[in-house]
Amino acid sequence: MISGVSIVDSADEIKWKRTEHGLVITTPLRAPNEIAICYRIETNGWSPLTTNNQ
Repeated sequence: MISGVSIVDSADEIKWKRTEHGLVITTPLRAPNEIAICYRIETNGWSPLTTNNQ
């Protein structure tokens, strides 16, 4: 389960939610640098995804 989403190198809080389509993140108004926005996704543990393609 996802417990939190934050931006690396930024103290800004961002809005996020889980939907039936996946994780939806509302991006900040300004990026912490000029190269890219890097998100930290925190979980309450990890479990592998299962697929039909083995």
